Amino acid sequence: MREPVHDGRETGAEAMRRDRELLAEACGGIRSRTHGWANPVLTLGRTQRLGAAAAGELAAAGVEAVGRPTGGGWLLHLPGDLALTLAVPGPLARGSLREAARATGALIVEALRSLGVEASLAPGAHPPRRAEGCFSRADRDEVVAGGVKVAGVAVARCRSGLLVQAAVPLVPAPEALAAVAERWDPQRARAVERLAGIEEARLAEGIAASASAGAFRLASATLRGALR
Repeated sequence: MREPVHDGRETGAEAMRRDRELLAEACGGIRSRTHGWANPVLTLGRTQRLGAAAAGELAAAGVEAVGRPTGGGWLLHLPGDLALTLAVPGPLARGSLREAARATGALIVEALRSLGVEASLAPGAHPPRRAEGCFSRADRDEVVAGGVKVAGVAVARCRSGLLVQAAVPLVPAPEALAAVAERWDPQRARAVERLAGIEEARLAEGIAASASAGAFRLASATLRGALR
C-alpha cells in the first residue's frame, strides 16, 4: 500500500466524489488518502436520509449535508478535523468488512500513539446495536482513548472493491455551531477532549508513517479471504 496522499481541505461534495474516484484508481493495489474539511459538513451513512426540516436547519446554520457511500451513523466534520480513506480493489477485497475496518482502525491507533495518545481498538465479543450518530457508541474494534470513541470507521463493499472511510474529530465546535453539534453529534466534544493538542497536519503525517510501516497488516486483512 502506498503512503496516503494528503489532499488538503475539501467540501463535503468534493470529498465524497474524490473518495469514489480513489476506488476507481485502485485497480493496481490499495490506495489511500487523507484530507481535511473546507467547511462544516454533516455526513450521513448510506441508508440515512434527512427530512426537509432537518435539512433546512443544517442549511440555515451553514452546515453542508452529504451522503456517504459507506454505512454507519451521521457525524459532524469541521475545518481542522481529519479524514482517512482507503480503497481496496476487487481482487484484494474478498476479506470481511470487519477485517478492513479493523486494519484501518489499527493504522489510526498507531498514528495516535506516535503522537502521545493512549489509543486502542475497542474490545467486545459482539458489536452493540446501531445508533443514528456515529459517535453515540463504540463498536468492537473501533478506535478509543480512555474509553471514549475518538475515530469513526465505515466500510462499503462495491462492485469494484472495498471503500473504507474514517474520520477523526480534532477541534471543538465554534460557538455559532454549538447547538448543531449538541443536536447532531453530542459525543463529539468528548472525543475532541481526548485528542486535545493533536493537529490535522501532524495526524496526517502520523497516519502516513503508520500506513507505510504497517502496510502488511492491511494487506493481510484484505487478502485473507482471497487466499481461502
